[in-house]
Amino acid sequence: MRSIGLKFGSFCSLAVGILYILVGATHLFLPRGQLRGAGAFTLYESLARNSTIFSVHYWIVVVLSILSIGVMISLYELLRDYRSEMVSWAIVLGLFGAGLSLLDYAYVGVEAPRFARLFVSASDEIRSAMANTGLQHIDPCFLSWGLLGIFAVTINASLLHFRLVKPLLGFLGLIGGVFYFLLFIGALFHVSLLIDLSAVFGGIVLAPIWYIWIGFVLSAGKQ
Repeated sequence: MRSIGLKFGSFCSLAVGILYILVGATHLFLPRGQLRGAGAFTLYESLARNSTIFSVHYWIVVVLSILSIGVMISLYELLRDYRSEMVSWAIVLGLFGAGLSLLDYAYVGVEAPRFARLFVSASDEIRSAMANTGLQHIDPCFLSWGLLGIFAVTINASLLHFRLVKPLLGFLGLIGGVFYFLLFIGALFHVSLLIDLSAVFGGIVLAPIWYIWIGFVLSAGKQ
């Protein structure tokens, strides 16, 4: 049964690695007005013109978040003989982060384009009211990515400590965790540069390498 679980985790991890490339790529193609932190008028007018890339980007993250849960459970199984309170805590935070990301991106992916269509067809007074209330994110400051950063740093440190992965893979995971934190900080303080850097280096480069590589580790049940 353990082998089957790790094989499933391996499939999930390889898929997540590919999806991270698509997330990073679609982020780069998003109009500036559709990025997190854009003003309400700019966001809704941009979405009303074209929301295709926005919707694709958000739904890729939804699928990625679902599959990430499978990876986390398999990593917990891989660490079965080395589990500690710290590992269990990190897994719980990672699962919560993935679940929060899943809910937020699914909600916004559906509601934002619909809200934008209503916005552009409304009167000036109603538009002002809609802009003031806005479409609220379930996760307004990318807390989910901050939690995933804690997960990534803790789990990779454990994998390195118990020599369950090659040092390069573990260090890539640690650096990836740092980029998760930078993504959270960028969203929290509305620093677009940090978000872009994290999306490019973390999303397009590090995350795909780590997830694909760890997928092979899970498949073999070792390095």
